[in-house]
Amino acid sequence: MNVTWAIEKNIWKEDCYDRLSSAIEKHADCRMVVGEHIPFTDDARPFPSIPDDECVVFYGSLELSLDVQEKRRWIPGAFDNRTNFLCSTYYPYFGELLLNHDHCFIELWHLREGLDHLFAYYGQEDTIFVRPDGGDKGFTGMTIQNTKADVKRAFDLIEFYDPPEDSLVLVSSPKTIKKEWRFVVCEGRLIAGSLYRNGPAHKEEEIGVIDFDLRPTSVAMQVLKTVSWRPCDVWVLDICQTPESFYVLEIGCFSSAGLYACGAKFGLDFMVDEITCQAWQAYKRETNKA
Repeated sequence: MNVTWAIEKNIWKEDCYDRLSSAIEKHADCRMVVGEHIPFTDDARPFPSIPDDECVVFYGSLELSLDVQEKRRWIPGAFDNRTNFLCSTYYPYFGELLLNHDHCFIELWHLREGLDHLFAYYGQEDTIFVRPDGGDKGFTGMTIQNTKADVKRAFDLIEFYDPPEDSLVLVSSPKTIKKEWRFVVCEGRLIAGSLYRNGPAHKEEEIGVIDFDLRPTSVAMQVLKTVSWRPCDVWVLDICQTPESFYVLEIGCFSSAGLYACGAKFGLDFMVDEITCQAWQAYKRETNKA
Protein backbone atom coordinates (compact mmCIF):
# COMPACT_ATOMS: atom_id res chain seq x y z
CA MET A 1 0.00 0.00 0.00
CA ASN A 2 1.42 3.38 -1.04
CA VAL A 3 -0.94 6.29 -0.46
CA THR A 4 -0.10 9.97 -0.92
CA TRP A 5 -1.82 12.73 1.01
CA ALA A 6 -1.81 15.96 -1.03
CA ILE A 7 -2.23 18.81 1.44
CA GLU A 8 -2.89 22.39 0.38
CA LYS A 9 -0.97 24.69 2.70
CA ASN A 10 -1.77 28.08 4.20
CA ILE A 11 -5.51 27.54 4.57
CA TRP A 12 -5.74 25.61 7.84
CA LYS A 13 -5.00 26.60 11.41
CA GLU A 14 -1.41 25.80 12.26
CA ASP A 15 -2.18 23.41 15.12
CA CYS A 16 -4.63 21.42 13.00
CA TYR A 17 -2.16 21.27 10.11
CA ASP A 18 0.63 20.18 12.47
CA ARG A 19 -1.46 17.36 14.00
CA LEU A 20 -2.64 16.10 10.61
CA SER A 21 0.80 16.24 9.02
CA SER A 22 2.33 14.48 12.03
CA ALA A 23 -0.20 11.64 11.78
CA ILE A 24 0.42 11.27 8.03
CA GLU A 25 4.19 11.28 8.41
CA LYS A 26 4.02 8.61 11.13
CA HIS A 27 1.99 6.27 8.92
CA ALA A 28 4.27 3.67 7.37
CA ASP A 29 2.25 3.46 4.14
CA CYS A 30 1.79 7.20 3.59
CA ARG A 31 3.75 10.08 2.23
CA MET A 32 2.67 13.71 2.36
CA VAL A 33 3.12 16.27 -0.41
CA VAL A 34 2.36 19.91 0.37
CA GLY A 35 1.26 22.26 -2.39
CA GLU A 36 -0.05 25.78 -2.75
CA HIS A 37 -2.88 26.86 -5.03
CA ILE A 38 -2.95 30.40 -6.37
CA PRO A 39 -6.58 31.58 -6.10
CA PHE A 40 -8.44 32.87 -9.15
CA THR A 41 -6.13 31.06 -11.58
CA ASP A 42 -6.83 28.05 -13.77
CA ASP A 43 -4.16 25.95 -12.10
CA ALA A 44 -5.02 22.52 -10.77
CA ARG A 45 -1.43 21.34 -10.64
CA PRO A 46 0.19 22.68 -7.47
CA PHE A 47 1.41 19.11 -6.86
CA PRO A 48 3.69 18.48 -9.88
CA SER A 49 5.53 15.64 -8.14
CA ILE A 50 2.36 13.50 -7.97
CA PRO A 51 1.58 11.76 -11.29
CA ASP A 52 -1.97 11.05 -12.37
CA ASP A 53 -3.46 7.61 -11.75
CA GLU A 54 -1.88 7.37 -8.29
CA CYS A 55 -3.64 6.65 -5.00
CA VAL A 56 -4.02 10.13 -3.53
CA VAL A 57 -6.10 11.68 -0.75
CA PHE A 58 -6.54 15.42 -1.25
CA TYR A 59 -7.17 17.83 1.62
CA GLY A 60 -7.51 21.55 0.90
CA SER A 61 -9.85 24.30 -0.28
CA LEU A 62 -13.22 23.79 -1.94
CA GLU A 63 -11.92 25.57 -5.02
CA LEU A 64 -8.95 23.26 -5.47
CA SER A 65 -10.98 20.22 -4.48
CA LEU A 66 -13.25 20.82 -7.48
CA ASP A 67 -10.24 21.30 -9.77
CA VAL A 68 -8.70 18.08 -8.49
CA GLN A 69 -11.88 16.16 -9.27
CA GLU A 70 -12.19 17.66 -12.74
CA LYS A 71 -8.56 17.82 -13.88
CA ARG A 72 -6.60 15.12 -12.08
CA ARG A 73 -6.99 11.36 -12.37
CA TRP A 74 -6.05 10.58 -8.81
CA ILE A 75 -7.90 7.80 -7.02
CA PRO A 76 -9.86 8.65 -4.95
CA GLY A 77 -8.55 12.24 -5.15
CA ALA A 78 -10.88 14.54 -3.28
CA PHE A 79 -13.66 12.92 -1.24
CA ASP A 80 -16.12 15.29 -2.81
CA ASN A 81 -19.45 14.93 -4.57
CA ARG A 82 -20.97 18.34 -5.18
CA THR A 83 -24.35 16.93 -6.19
CA ASN A 84 -24.70 14.80 -3.06
CA PHE A 85 -23.75 17.70 -0.80
CA LEU A 86 -26.57 19.87 -2.11
CA CYS A 87 -29.26 20.34 0.53
CA SER A 88 -31.85 19.50 -2.12
CA THR A 89 -30.13 16.10 -2.58
CA TYR A 90 -29.54 14.97 0.99
CA TYR A 91 -32.46 16.60 2.83
CA PRO A 92 -35.00 13.97 1.68
CA TYR A 93 -32.83 11.20 3.18
CA PHE A 94 -32.46 12.80 6.62
CA GLY A 95 -36.00 14.20 6.91
CA GLU A 96 -37.10 14.91 10.48
CA LEU A 97 -33.56 14.40 11.76
CA LEU A 98 -32.59 17.75 10.24
CA LEU A 99 -32.57 21.00 12.17
CA ASN A 100 -34.31 22.69 9.23
CA HIS A 101 -36.78 19.92 8.52
CA ASP A 102 -39.45 22.60 8.02
CA HIS A 103 -38.24 24.16 4.80
CA CYS A 104 -38.76 24.88 1.15
CA PHE A 105 -36.44 25.33 -1.82
CA ILE A 106 -37.01 28.26 -4.14
CA GLU A 107 -35.01 30.08 -6.78
CA LEU A 108 -33.27 33.27 -5.74
CA TRP A 109 -35.49 35.48 -7.88
CA HIS A 110 -38.54 33.97 -6.14
CA LEU A 111 -37.03 34.74 -2.77
CA ARG A 112 -37.05 38.40 -3.73
CA GLU A 113 -40.63 38.29 -4.95
CA GLY A 114 -42.14 36.03 -2.29
CA LEU A 115 -40.83 37.38 1.00
CA ASP A 116 -44.25 38.31 2.36
CA HIS A 117 -45.51 34.76 1.85
CA LEU A 118 -42.32 33.26 3.29
CA PHE A 119 -42.47 35.42 6.42
CA ALA A 120 -46.10 34.43 6.87
CA TYR A 121 -45.38 30.70 6.54
CA TYR A 122 -41.94 30.25 8.11
CA GLY A 123 -41.50 33.40 10.14
CA GLN A 124 -41.07 33.41 13.89
CA GLU A 125 -41.04 36.82 15.50
CA ASP A 126 -40.98 38.16 11.93
CA THR A 127 -37.72 36.36 11.13
CA ILE A 128 -36.81 33.61 8.63
CA PHE A 129 -33.63 31.64 7.93
CA VAL A 130 -32.09 31.49 4.44
CA ARG A 131 -29.08 29.54 3.12
CA PRO A 132 -27.82 28.46 -0.30
CA ASP A 133 -28.57 24.98 -1.58
CA GLY A 134 -24.92 24.22 -2.28
CA GLY A 135 -22.39 23.02 0.26
CA ASP A 136 -19.82 25.42 -1.19
CA LYS A 137 -21.66 28.25 0.56
CA GLY A 138 -22.35 30.60 -2.36
CA PHE A 139 -23.33 32.95 0.45
CA THR A 140 -23.42 32.55 4.21
CA GLY A 141 -26.64 31.26 5.76
CA MET A 142 -28.42 34.02 7.66
CA THR A 143 -31.58 35.13 9.39
CA ILE A 144 -33.63 37.90 7.81
CA GLN A 145 -35.98 40.12 9.78
CA ASN A 146 -39.09 41.51 8.17
CA THR A 147 -37.91 45.11 7.95
CA LYS A 148 -36.82 47.09 4.91
CA ALA A 149 -33.40 47.74 6.42
CA ASP A 150 -32.69 44.09 7.25
CA VAL A 151 -34.01 42.78 3.93
CA LYS A 152 -31.69 45.24 2.16
CA ARG A 153 -28.78 44.13 4.34
CA ALA A 154 -29.44 40.48 3.54
CA PHE A 155 -29.68 40.95 -0.22
CA ASP A 156 -26.61 43.17 -0.26
CA LEU A 157 -24.70 40.28 1.33
CA ILE A 158 -26.17 37.72 -1.07
CA GLU A 159 -25.50 39.87 -4.14
CA PHE A 160 -21.90 40.40 -3.09
CA TYR A 161 -21.26 36.77 -4.16
CA ASP A 162 -23.15 37.31 -7.44
CA PRO A 163 -25.14 34.04 -7.42
CA PRO A 164 -27.29 33.23 -10.50
CA GLU A 165 -30.90 34.34 -10.20
CA ASP A 166 -32.07 30.76 -10.76
CA SER A 167 -29.85 29.28 -8.00
CA LEU A 168 -31.76 27.42 -5.32
CA VAL A 169 -31.99 28.72 -1.78
CA LEU A 170 -33.41 27.03 1.30
CA VAL A 171 -35.89 28.89 3.49
CA SER A 172 -36.80 27.72 6.98
CA SER A 173 -37.85 29.01 10.37
CA PRO A 174 -35.07 30.42 12.59
CA LYS A 175 -33.63 28.13 15.25
CA THR A 176 -31.69 28.61 18.47
CA ILE A 177 -28.49 26.52 18.51
CA LYS A 178 -26.61 25.90 21.74
CA LYS A 179 -23.71 23.74 20.56
CA GLU A 180 -22.33 22.22 17.35
CA TRP A 181 -20.14 19.14 16.79
CA ARG A 182 -18.32 17.86 13.72
CA PHE A 183 -17.81 14.14 13.07
CA VAL A 184 -15.72 12.51 10.37
CA VAL A 185 -17.45 9.48 8.83
CA CYS A 186 -15.63 6.74 6.92
CA GLU A 187 -17.50 3.79 5.44
CA GLY A 188 -20.45 4.52 7.72
CA ARG A 189 -18.39 4.70 10.94
CA LEU A 190 -17.39 7.64 13.11
CA ILE A 191 -13.61 8.00 13.11
CA ALA A 192 -13.11 11.46 14.71
CA GLY A 193 -15.13 14.21 16.34
CA SER A 194 -14.94 17.63 17.93
CA LEU A 195 -17.14 20.19 19.62
CA TYR A 196 -16.57 23.32 17.55
CA ARG A 197 -19.18 25.81 18.68
CA ASN A 198 -20.49 26.49 22.17
CA GLY A 199 -23.08 29.25 22.06
CA PRO A 200 -22.15 32.22 19.88
CA ALA A 201 -18.42 31.52 19.98
CA HIS A 202 -16.18 28.73 18.73
CA LYS A 203 -14.81 26.49 21.43
CA GLU A 204 -12.62 23.72 20.13
CA GLU A 205 -12.90 20.88 22.61
CA GLU A 206 -11.98 17.31 21.79
CA ILE A 207 -14.70 14.70 22.33
CA GLY A 208 -12.67 11.81 20.95
CA VAL A 209 -13.39 8.66 19.00
CA ILE A 210 -13.45 6.54 22.14
CA ASP A 211 -16.07 8.38 24.20
CA PHE A 212 -19.10 6.83 22.51
CA ASP A 213 -21.17 7.26 25.68
CA LEU A 214 -21.31 11.02 25.10
CA ARG A 215 -24.71 12.17 23.91
CA PRO A 216 -23.76 13.92 20.64
CA THR A 217 -21.64 10.94 19.63
CA SER A 218 -24.56 8.62 20.35
CA VAL A 219 -26.84 10.88 18.30
CA ALA A 220 -24.42 10.80 15.37
CA MET A 221 -24.18 7.01 15.56
CA GLN A 222 -27.96 6.72 15.61
CA VAL A 223 -28.21 8.98 12.55
CA LEU A 224 -25.88 6.63 10.65
CA LYS A 225 -27.99 3.64 11.71
CA THR A 226 -31.22 5.35 10.69
CA VAL A 227 -30.07 6.76 7.35
CA SER A 228 -28.49 4.13 5.09
CA TRP A 229 -27.73 6.58 2.25
CA ARG A 230 -24.12 7.76 2.05
CA PRO A 231 -23.01 10.88 0.13
CA CYS A 232 -19.40 9.73 -0.22
CA ASP A 233 -16.93 7.20 1.19
CA VAL A 234 -15.55 9.81 3.62
CA TRP A 235 -17.55 12.87 4.70
CA VAL A 236 -18.38 15.06 7.66
CA LEU A 237 -21.58 15.05 9.71
CA ASP A 238 -22.43 18.10 11.82
CA ILE A 239 -24.72 17.62 14.82
CA CYS A 240 -26.24 20.51 16.75
CA GLN A 241 -28.08 20.89 20.04
CA THR A 242 -31.07 23.17 20.47
CA PRO A 243 -32.87 23.88 23.75
CA GLU A 244 -35.21 21.00 22.83
CA SER A 245 -33.11 18.26 21.21
CA PHE A 246 -30.23 17.20 18.92
CA TYR A 247 -30.40 17.44 15.12
CA VAL A 248 -28.36 17.06 11.96
CA LEU A 249 -27.17 20.55 11.14
CA GLU A 250 -25.62 19.68 7.77
CA ILE A 251 -23.26 17.30 6.02
CA GLY A 252 -20.18 18.19 3.99
CA CYS A 253 -17.12 17.24 1.97
CA PHE A 254 -14.28 15.86 4.12
CA SER A 255 -11.56 17.00 1.74
CA SER A 256 -12.42 20.66 2.39
CA ALA A 257 -13.79 20.49 5.92
CA GLY A 258 -12.16 22.09 8.93
CA LEU A 259 -11.18 19.48 11.50
CA TYR A 260 -11.31 21.91 14.43
CA ALA A 261 -10.05 19.99 17.48
CA CYS A 262 -10.51 16.51 16.05
CA GLY A 263 -7.67 14.42 17.33
CA ALA A 264 -6.38 17.01 19.80
CA LYS A 265 -6.75 14.57 22.69
CA PHE A 266 -6.00 11.21 21.10
CA GLY A 267 -4.18 12.28 17.93
CA LEU A 268 -5.31 11.90 14.35
CA ASP A 269 -3.51 8.60 13.80
CA PHE A 270 -6.71 6.54 13.82
CA MET A 271 -8.50 8.86 11.37
CA VAL A 272 -5.54 8.93 8.98
CA ASP A 273 -5.23 5.14 9.12
CA GLU A 274 -8.92 4.57 8.39
CA ILE A 275 -9.01 7.03 5.49
CA THR A 276 -5.74 5.72 4.07
CA CYS A 277 -7.08 2.15 4.10
CA GLN A 278 -10.33 3.25 2.49
CA ALA A 279 -8.46 5.17 -0.22
CA TRP A 280 -6.33 2.12 -0.99
CA GLN A 281 -9.40 -0.11 -1.26
CA ALA A 282 -10.97 2.38 -3.69
CA TYR A 283 -7.74 2.44 -5.70
CA LYS A 284 -7.61 -1.35 -5.91
CA ARG A 285 -11.25 -1.52 -7.03
CA GLU A 286 -10.78 1.01 -9.82
CA THR A 287 -7.43 -0.28 -11.06
CA ASN A 288 -8.09 -4.00 -10.49
CA LYS A 289 -4.87 -4.26 -8.53
CA ALA A 290 -4.45 -7.02 -5.96
